[in-house]
Amino acid sequence: MDTNHGFILATTLSEASVNDTNYLDYCTVFNKHNKTPIKKVYADKGYAGKPNRDFLAGNKIADGIMRKDSTTAKLTDLEIQRNKKISKVRYIVEQYFGISHLKDNAQRARFP
Repeated sequence: MDTNHGFILATTLSEASVNDTNYLDYCTVFNKHNKTPIKKVYADKGYAGKPNRDFLAGNKIADGIMRKDSTTAKLTDLEIQRNKKISKVRYIVEQYFGISHLKDNAQRARFP
């Protein structure tokens, strides 16, 4: 999703049993075919795995994935502040999904 205007840049359809965090690289690469290069990818804590971070680093895309708290390592104050800054950009994406959810009365596509 474009963080300036809220335009959808890439989508994919998968089974409900597949976690959407598996598609960060696919949607990012698909969007890289546009004329404007991707400078930074913003994502919530669900995308915080090493494969996604390695993909971004390998493609020279800035990491805007929120940091994740764990039982072995608590977030530092700096990481908490970073997450807050990222959430101020991510609200554009969440706003789109919230509006579409209201407009469609929470209807989801059903496939045979």
